[in-house]
Amino acid sequence: MEAATDGGIAQEASRTVPETADEPVEHGAVVRAAIENGSATARSREPLVAPGLPFRSEGRYYNVSSSVVDRQPGTFHRLGIDYNGTAQDSATVGYENLSARDRTVLSQVLPPVTVAKKPGPDYYFDGTYTATERNQSTLLAADTEAVRYEGETYPIVVTETDSVTLPTREYTATVVANTTGAYAQQLRSEYVFTLSGLSDAERSVVTEAINDTYYANTDRDEAFTAVLERFRQRDAITQNEYRGVWLVRYDGEVYVAELSYEGFDME
Repeated sequence: MEAATDGGIAQEASRTVPETADEPVEHGAVVRAAIENGSATARSREPLVAPGLPFRSEGRYYNVSSSVVDRQPGTFHRLGIDYNGTAQDSATVGYENLSARDRTVLSQVLPPVTVAKKPGPDYYFDGTYTATERNQSTLLAADTEAVRYEGETYPIVVTETDSVTLPTREYTATVVANTTGAYAQQLRSEYVFTLSGLSDAERSVVTEAINDTYYANTDRDEAFTAVLERFRQRDAITQNEYRGVWLVRYDGEVYVAELSYEGFDME
């Protein structure tokens, strides 16, 4: 449990815009485009933005939702890239000579991502193409074995091809709050609850959590379980089957409380 600051509350209740190091570049790009322009469209078999907490960007907070606006027949391809392989020049195509869709697909893996290098493909990724894009593709041509990017040659293999229906989704960004303070106040109003009427043993759990961290050494820790039950009866800022984050008022002070309860029977 830590004393609640506006910044601490807002951080617990928001997401950063995905970066290339963590997610395929399209995921972050569509979020950024929606935030910058109000909306953005992208084609993918599955939504590129998972439902969840708002995104924070330059001090503002945004919900990003999606809806399907079009469907087209196309193909799905599972590809692999070899970051330390070689290929004949005659079977290698320059990155600048690829189609626009080819370059978008390869943006997931070029510049190279950090992976352990081994013989054969080091990293696998997906690409989808409409019929027109498939016909324009150089990457998927039978005589293409590698791509030359910034002076380096990277062999590419196609390991799987399927016919699919390709949805086009519109992603819409809606402002939740224009400042961190305003967002934190919204969260305080919605989530803060008062923790009171505790037994001495339960107060010991909370006091230790405030001073540092309280660890339940057994799933039969009755005091911890009782405190946990108090929290679980209230709405959390974020919660899953293993942990949750709450805003709680205790002895007149508001805290951000994180509880981990894997292994505890919460039925």
